[in-house]
Amino acid sequence: MNRQCFEEIIAETETIVEACEKILDLENIKLSETYYYDSLPLCVLDAIFSIGVKYSSTINVVKRYCDYFNLNRINYEKNGRYDLHTITDLIVNIKSFGIKQFSDKIVCNCQRTSTKKGILKTEAVLRFAQIFEKYGILTFNDLHTKGLPDSAKKEIKNIPGQKSGISLQYFYMLAGNDECCKPDRHILSFLSSCLNKTVTINQANQLMELTTKKLHYKYKHITVRSLDYAIWSYMSNKGQLIVLNPSNNLKTLKITRTMKIDGYGFLDKSMMNSWEEKIVNKNKVQFDFANKLNNYIYSVYELITVLFKPKGVITDYIVANYVLMHKSYQSSIILLKMGLENDAKIILRTLQEKLIYIKCVEKDEVYFKIRVLEALNDRRNLINRIKEGTIDPGNLNVDDIEIKVNSDINDILEEINQSLGENYTQRTIKSKFQIKKFAEVAGMSQEYNLMYKVLSGNIHPDMNAIQAEFLTDKGFEYDLNPIYTDVHEYIQSLVDLLIRATEIVLNHFEIDTFNLKKLYNEEISIWDKSQN
Repeated sequence: MNRQCFEEIIAETETIVEACEKILDLENIKLSETYYYDSLPLCVLDAIFSIGVKYSSTINVVKRYCDYFNLNRINYEKNGRYDLHTITDLIVNIKSFGIKQFSDKIVCNCQRTSTKKGILKTEAVLRFAQIFEKYGILTFNDLHTKGLPDSAKKEIKNIPGQKSGISLQYFYMLAGNDECCKPDRHILSFLSSCLNKTVTINQANQLMELTTKKLHYKYKHITVRSLDYAIWSYMSNKGQLIVLNPSNNLKTLKITRTMKIDGYGFLDKSMMNSWEEKIVNKNKVQFDFANKLNNYIYSVYELITVLFKPKGVITDYIVANYVLMHKSYQSSIILLKMGLENDAKIILRTLQEKLIYIKCVEKDEVYFKIRVLEALNDRRNLINRIKEGTIDPGNLNVDDIEIKVNSDINDILEEINQSLGENYTQRTIKSKFQIKKFAEVAGMSQEYNLMYKVLSGNIHPDMNAIQAEFLTDKGFEYDLNPIYTDVHEYIQSLVDLLIRATEIVLNHFEIDTFNLKKLYNEEISIWDKSQN
């Protein structure tokens, strides 16, 4: 897959979104009746016969087939005799007449899958159906419960005329899959016109998914399938194309987010509204940048979801911690707006620890295994408490679970020792690899120790923390009002941690970091000015 620059992908998506909102009735998208076929064989007929022709001829094929064999064609409610006509029935019907006679007499359509070395579409339908029968997919229910294995998909693409996979994707759409599109000439023409360049089938799949994600924030009912149908309907009715300039969007890469906060601040909504306005106005530049970084991260999510395949458990661990960091970041920004600095400090420490773990795991897989070992030890401790009678096990078979956990611990301990060239026991690993050790591996010892000393009192209140909070030259003052003396400094710390984590994620997925570097330089400039 050819990788485009990060900003180009986002800009192109924004351009398509703009075109869709200008020319499509997105509020009132409704699928046609052909998305409510009564049985799976009708989806196969439609998917094969619809490629490269006017759709009216495909509708006629399905109608003739249903009329001849006395079958119900459309079933909006999925009731009555729904899903009774099977793939096996379709195979029997074609074979009983033979491919040529079935084409001539039953569906009255002798089109071929391609002009060069193409086979009759009836034969393609038969081969398609036989592959489904081979894998036990005979009805809608079979497809939805079993799914189609990759080997079956590969066999289908080997049928003459099916190499692109368009028919298979369209089949899934007809069978109810909302996440597929059919990148035929109408879809490709629409996207190419929007971007003023040629769009390939693979690019179309990516762009349709990204566009749907963006539109979904405003139009909750939109799916890839319904957007595909809206574009197809527009283009097939000779819709006027709008040519936009994607480069215009590079200056406004914004993904708007709204967050509903139902709380009352310090239980007094009117008071908190007033305080929040003061805090935000005093630190407006910093809060604006925090929002800009937040929006950028949602673009990162869209890219790693659509463009790249997962790389196993290491990727899952990195992305999971990154998402948790982002959520904590959002929470801290909200708390700072409300003047809850102390609570934001607590979350700041959790961001730092997650970044430490991300850096270690990205550096060497053995540190992921150490984290897994910690989790397994926690499970074993839980088992011990159950066996001691302090926790009710319910219906759990504790003995079987204990055997499995002990086996997993031994296996992963052996892997860790092989990687480190040591002979550690569980106890020595637990004592040696605490958060301080991970911070050292991550190259973050100094900042971890500093933050631990500065913020530990907010987590475990000691006398120093209490004095710093309430003791003045006039004695103790228990002030319940919001605090916002150091908001800009805490925002800077939050932003810095999240930018560093984002850089690791982008590099992990081999995504260009140019835009992130621009944000980083902007961050430095903003906080340099705030110090002057």
